[in-house]
Amino acid sequence: MSISRPALPVVLASILCAGASALPAAQQAADGIPVPFSDPARIGSVSVRVHDGSIVVRGENRKDVLVTSSTSDGSRSGRPVPPGFLRVSSSGITISEENNRIQISAATTRQTRLEIRVPTRVNLTLSGHNGSGIEVDNVDGDIEADHHNASIRLSNVGGSVVADTHNGAIHVVLTRITSDKPMAFTSWNGTVDVTLPASAKANLKLRSDKGDIYTQFEMQPRPAVPQVRSDGRVRIIDANQSVYGAINGGGPEFELRTYNGDIFVRRGAQ
Repeated sequence: MSISRPALPVVLASILCAGASALPAAQQAADGIPVPFSDPARIGSVSVRVHDGSIVVRGENRKDVLVTSSTSDGSRSGRPVPPGFLRVSSSGITISEENNRIQISAATTRQTRLEIRVPTRVNLTLSGHNGSGIEVDNVDGDIEADHHNASIRLSNVGGSVVADTHNGAIHVVLTRITSDKPMAFTSWNGTVDVTLPASAKANLKLRSDKGDIYTQFEMQPRPAVPQVRSDGRVRIIDANQSVYGAINGGGPEFELRTYNGDIFVRRGAQ
């Protein structure tokens, strides 16, 4: 009779202290907390949520996830440190793992920087509200990134991307795309700059209300797609300001949209 091993939940809280008298637990958090996947042979997913701070994710040749957190100097009042004292900064993060899904969240309202090293093949869901934004490098998978008050920068990524920010720019360099998946890159206040592989096949939907649109691809024009809606009495047909065009014969829809900023669609390598 075989006994199945239940999914291993991992829950960790870290405390970082300023000064030379750091506690061992703090040193462990500063050096990084390794978190294994239940089944390293399968592609895993990592979800990260930070209210105040930044998220940096880097893909590398590894099977687990390494989480490092740091905070500002801990001053909430802005006052200088009294003579003879050290200011101690506390930073709490919670990490859980179940069925190849790792969830990471920062429990503090201080400015927290999470640096996360992941396998190059992984799915990501990243979310932030205030801080210096989201950065991802060298990851291949499904990536969802949203932020309210900062930029999103994804470099050398492959797969599919959905990126959305309210106040900030979006810069994405895709080296490979999933052929059958739509993608969206949207901002309210900021430039949207996306590099696609030269051979990418897609139907582009581009819109900037107060900026310009630039592309390095030759686009085959496509007719606008009116949006039809009804309030129960009146049927409204909205022919919006989007520019529609197919590249390399067309494919899934890629939407690039900003209200206040420019749009760049760049042609990368094959």
